[in-house]
Amino acid sequence: MTTTAELRMLLKVRDDIRFALADLCDPLKRSVWREDGTLTRHHAVSLLKQLREEVAGGGGRPGGPRRSAPIPIAVDALDLWGAVVEGARVMAKTMETQLEQPGPEHAIRQAVAAASASTDLEALWGMRNTLETWVKQIRALLYPSKRVPLWGKACPAEACGESTVWRRDETDGETKRTAALEIGMDENQSGTLAATEARCLACGEVWPRDRLLELAEAMGLAIPGLEEGAAA
Repeated sequence: MTTTAELRMLLKVRDDIRFALADLCDPLKRSVWREDGTLTRHHAVSLLKQLREEVAGGGGRPGGPRRSAPIPIAVDALDLWGAVVEGARVMAKTMETQLEQPGPEHAIRQAVAAASASTDLEALWGMRNTLETWVKQIRALLYPSKRVPLWGKACPAEACGESTVWRRDETDGETKRTAALEIGMDENQSGTLAATEARCLACGEVWPRDRLLELAEAMGLAIPGLEEGAAA
């Protein structure tokens, strides 16, 4: 007999699976952090379609101009795509579903549809973990963490106090002055950007997500997405 606690876990894991399916296979709303500090929202194709286009070398991101000249294969994207394709096939086979169309999207949808009637918590947890891992890996590959410099703020770490630092600019190779403190921003499951950590480039001190509120209050900082990042 299924207990109330087991029923809650069953419903929760099924919801998690559906959310991960939507992230992988459905069109998305993405938040873009602009250089002027504003946040705008845009529609984007699904994560799997973006990954497929990255592998195909169509010029980077959806909606942008396509390159006419041959470009090197995106090895990381190709490896991840291969893992997802094979993993989706195995997932569908494990759930004993029939595949009538090619592509990982169809295999994942069929497996998730079969999972909606399953009460095997261990199997459902495994499916959820796999799908959520793919979501995280694709996002990390396509949208690396955004680093926001905190100009005019001195590092509060003991024996540091630096507000700027000289660093090599990877885009042009020149050494430039930049803010010593910076905030790491990542896209969360709702498609918005949230603060994940603060770092001093001068002394190497790191304030993880659970210490950001403490840092913000001590320095009088307004950190974008702090509430969402701290609560995640």
